[in-house]
Amino acid sequence: MRIGDFNIYRFPHEKNNDSINTRGMEEFNSWINGEGLFDIGIPSRKFTWSNKRRCPTSVKLDRVLIDTAWNQTFANASAKALIATTSDHIPILAEFSDNCSKSDIFRLENYWLQMPDFIAMTETNWSRGTRPLTAISKLNHKLRRLRASTKAWNRNKRSIPTLLSANKDTLEYLDKIEEWRQLTDLEYYLRQRIQKHCNELNDFITQKWKRRARIRFCTLGDENTRFYHTVASVSRQKNSIRLFIEDGVKFYDDSKKLDIVTSFFRQLFSEISPSDPTFTIPLLYPQQECLQSLCTPFTKEEIVKVIHIFQDLFDNNIDLSGVNQSYITLIPKVTAAAHIKDFRPISLLHSVPKLLSKTLTNRLQKEILKLIDPMQSGFIRGRSITENFILASELVQSALKGKKPMVVLKLDFHKAFDTVSWDALFRIMEARGFPDKWIGWIKALLCTGKAQITNNGQKGEQIQYKRGVRQGDPLSPYLFILVADVLQKMIQQAFSTGILKHPLDIEGAPPNLQIRR
Repeated sequence: MRIGDFNIYRFPHEKNNDSINTRGMEEFNSWINGEGLFDIGIPSRKFTWSNKRRCPTSVKLDRVLIDTAWNQTFANASAKALIATTSDHIPILAEFSDNCSKSDIFRLENYWLQMPDFIAMTETNWSRGTRPLTAISKLNHKLRRLRASTKAWNRNKRSIPTLLSANKDTLEYLDKIEEWRQLTDLEYYLRQRIQKHCNELNDFITQKWKRRARIRFCTLGDENTRFYHTVASVSRQKNSIRLFIEDGVKFYDDSKKLDIVTSFFRQLFSEISPSDPTFTIPLLYPQQECLQSLCTPFTKEEIVKVIHIFQDLFDNNIDLSGVNQSYITLIPKVTAAAHIKDFRPISLLHSVPKLLSKTLTNRLQKEILKLIDPMQSGFIRGRSITENFILASELVQSALKGKKPMVVLKLDFHKAFDTVSWDALFRIMEARGFPDKWIGWIKALLCTGKAQITNNGQKGEQIQYKRGVRQGDPLSPYLFILVADVLQKMIQQAFSTGILKHPLDIEGAPPNLQIRR
């Protein structure tokens, strides 16, 4: 472990001005890589030193660096910043613990699929009969039963490291026998089988850590197990949320952090009292589109293997509450994120509702162009949001060259996806001409949704969605732009009726209005 003031920074963003010591950064990073060290990070603080002047220079000079051996010994290493009372450096408290909280989230290991006893257990479990239920209820019952059986199978089987150690002991014993006499045919055959089994077990360990490390190439010897283990450990350190700040109070305890974030998103996804809009949606969209093609019977190509589930959805005879569940993982939107608002909630959906959602998305993609204003560029296939930046730059340059007055507004929706009103969405779809059957499908996907927040491998209490569209659902961007298009129509209508107009537009000529999203 190396800890303290290194008197140099690693990256340009670790200093608050443009006076960058490029050579010093390169030498420092080269030394870190050569020593095999990695930085465990300091949450909530961007810089660790300041000269305390009126226009201060702030730099990250202090850090905690550890190597692979230290990380394997203390898997839960962390660092936090204290308050600087006298020094110009921020004190750093490094904490090390080998008590790493174990994740209680069920995950399938890919190498299980190569184990004959796992395949046999799965086939036996899946082929067992169920009560006469609907297709979705049968699937939900089978999946729950299989998950419970898989957990029991995983608990009861001997761990791979234990099996590998026992096999190595046997190999060593046979090798020592061979030093004194020739092996019998049975002993020779047994050693070959054990060597093959050891290779398989090493393969399983490599696959396990390779998956966690998310590395797809192999460059080192010895199966790269140590390499993958190190990368996975660094990734876990980087992705773990060490600190939440709520109402000015810092929380480091995992259970407390989970309670805080669960409470925040339960309130965020709760239904709010609907207010009567000051506009009528049908007046904004006086002509309904013909969207009956959205409700044509599902084809075999669309349905593939889940034909019965799709048929129940088509008949509006489906209850997705048993499978329409997701884990919400928090992705930081800014560096050194510590406040809940600094994280983006991404939903990891169950495969069944995701298949249904993807099928409906494919249908809606064919109709979306006639439903959305041509100025909408985001989320539309064949259009790029970079068009907005190009157009904005050209408009500003044109106004400057022509010395024309111009107003540029940039509007940002706060928690846009998370706060979409379902009542407004359904009324908009009805006004746009969506068939009742289609709206029923959307209601089935939205209104039965539940979620659990995950933090550092632990999951919180279940949250019932009452508004919003889930980030991670392929259908969500299209539902969102249907709602956002109403704002476009309101602004255009306000200009056409004279409620909004350019202050120099004294003759009533239509202004040059550009609304890009």
